[in-house]
Amino acid sequence: MNTILVLMVHGGDDRIDLIYFWSSILTVLLPVGIFVVMAVLFFRAYARRTEADGGGAPPVRKSDAPSGVGQGL
Repeated sequence: MNTILVLMVHGGDDRIDLIYFWSSILTVLLPVGIFVVMAVLFFRAYARRTEADGGGAPPVRKSDAPSGVGQGL
């Protein structure tokens, strides 16, 4: 019953219905698109860092490792 009353008051304006439709599509797709792009970028960075010659930090040799002796405060 309430749905019928709402439809009667609304008047069936097609332009407003189209605006509501596209705003709902935008409301759904914009955050989904942003999270998909972020996930792809994070995955690419993770995959690049785990490669054998990847862009991660260089390995630390024993001679380069700080020993803690003679280091300043």
